Amino acid sequence: MLALFALPGCSVQRLATRASAGLVADSFAAVNAEEDLELAEGGAAAGLPLLEGVLRGDPDAVDVRLLAAEAYSGYALAFVEQDDPERAAGLYRRARDHALHAWAVAARRGGVAQPGDGLWFDLDALERYLASLDPRFVPAVYWTVQGWGGMVKNRPSDPELLADVPVLQALARFVLRHDAGYGYAGAHVLLGALSGSLPAILGGAAEARDHFEAALSLTGRRFLMTHVLYAATYAVQVQDRALFERLLDEVRGADLDLLPERRLANAVAQQRAGWLARAVDELFQ
Repeated sequence: MLALFALPGCSVQRLATRASAGLVADSFAAVNAEEDLELAEGGAAAGLPLLEGVLRGDPDAVDVRLLAAEAYSGYALAFVEQDDPERAAGLYRRARDHALHAWAVAARRGGVAQPGDGLWFDLDALERYLASLDPRFVPAVYWTVQGWGGMVKNRPSDPELLADVPVLQALARFVLRHDAGYGYAGAHVLLGALSGSLPAILGGAAEARDHFEAALSLTGRRFLMTHVLYAATYAVQVQDRALFERLLDEVRGADLDLLPERRLANAVAQQRAGWLARAVDELFQ
């Protein structure tokens, strides 16, 4: 106790902030393990302002920034984008911006160049920059691309966001090079969904299928949102109704304890699978 009082005020504040960050992180872990969607939504909604409060006390806390990026992305995916895509795009933007802040702080501390706006308009420069980064940057790059990808998905007619798709591809490939299984193979899923949704621009159905199959393999088919996106993009694009129904049947028949730490994500996947299954005759003419 005497040692604590001997610390400067800013150090005491930082210790308190870090303690709060740990509690918030634990609360989000509990939310991710929750299978009751209404209970999880309330917990997530309450936790987001707490994260912002922690960041006011320690704005350069990389781990908290990344947790915020994950939390905003997860909240938008699970509870917002089906009913309000425009609001979801705004939440995904917050996720991306938190991840970019974490990336910039990590770069500064690591003695490498920080990501700047100019990179997003020069793919060759972006590729060179990404080649200079080591695997420590995988989390920041991953959550940047997840947030950015959510913006594109929820505003598909925005020409400026569509122009960003090659940037997303480059960022996702960086993750694949260094840790293809990170985020339940999320980089493969993102590339598969982009390819499946925009074949004329991004290379078509074969690439989408390969990315989704790789993601299923890396996760042991336990992260069920992969199946849902595989069905909703690739299977619909190539009009493979048998694959569509097989993927959704697998999701709807799965035990949520298949991946206990991600019961929420799998519960959301089962909900989406039910919605898609009811629309099968509209999707396959």
